[in-house]
Amino acid sequence: MRASPRATATFTAAALLAGALAARADYRDSYRKGLEAVDKGNWPEVVRRMQEAAAEQPREGERVKLYGMRFEDYLPHYYLGLGRFQTGDCQGALQAWAASEGQGAVSRSGQYKTLVRNKQACETRLAQARPSPSPDTRPAGPDPTAVAQAVQAAEAQVARAAQLADAVGALASDPDLSRTWASEQALGGAEGQARGALGTARERLDSGRRKPDLAALVEARDLAQGAARQLEGVRREATARREAAARAAEKRLQDELRAANAAPGAGAPPAPLFLAAGAYFEGRYQLAQEMLAGPAALGGRAGAQALLLRAAARHALYLIGGEADDTLKQAALSDVASCRKRDPAFAPDPRFFSPRFRDFFRNGG
Repeated sequence: MRASPRATATFTAAALLAGALAARADYRDSYRKGLEAVDKGNWPEVVRRMQEAAAEQPREGERVKLYGMRFEDYLPHYYLGLGRFQTGDCQGALQAWAASEGQGAVSRSGQYKTLVRNKQACETRLAQARPSPSPDTRPAGPDPTAVAQAVQAAEAQVARAAQLADAVGALASDPDLSRTWASEQALGGAEGQARGALGTARERLDSGRRKPDLAALVEARDLAQGAARQLEGVRREATARREAAARAAEKRLQDELRAANAAPGAGAPPAPLFLAAGAYFEGRYQLAQEMLAGPAALGGRAGAQALLLRAAARHALYLIGGEADDTLKQAALSDVASCRKRDPAFAPDPRFFSPRFRDFFRNGG
């Protein structure tokens, strides 16, 4: 049996609300898909997905749940560099790895040895691609140590600006921003100026490395630094606008949920129901269970929905715990029985609940 149209509308709104509340969690989905592409050796997809993840959450080090009990370190810059390395873009790989090493989390991970090995391979490739001085001529020009330091400083600024450009590029495709991005000076206009400066910085960096030319390297550093400042401003402005749009969408969805769930004359349902739905769809099952500690106090369909949601949260905790806590299983079964008693026609919607939980609900364990 399926839920009634009104119940389905309520959970549709709850799921959409959960998406609005969890907009910042999208990077985890991009990261999971990027790791799947690593497993398959689909390196262009790795680059795309890791750019998405890094744009949404550039800070590395978090432990991200992939599925079941598998957790992985969140290292999007490292994997972005790996994808670029595998597709032959050594310059881009080194920039991504510099961003990763600068944060420190990768150095404590099992991937660090691979990073160091591939980084050395990339540096060797780039060195071999540069023209060698004639063996019978003595190098002339500025002090090699000063040049090396200037190259390092310019490369660091170019890498930082490139990272910000990736982040801004991902924001430009956001549905809430893309319609007006190009026409907004604070967004598309400023982004275009910064990308132009970054392109010039890269040209001056390449030129300064070839000669070598300290003035060109300093110019490259300053141009990239200015581009990074401008891109950071664009990112802050875009993020603020997106968050404002998300708050407006959240309010609309809350209104939709209240309208869908309220019986004639009964008023709006309590806030814990849609807040717990948001926690559940984010994977925060313990919090969802705690927020629904007293569903018996909710009347009508809201009570049945709360019992169903709590049963699903407890069932998820039972599975995550290796199916070892029989108390959780029995509590989930009790919630299922109470839900059926409240509304015999109510059942988990397949759009929002796993096949395993739907079998649990249907067959009583």
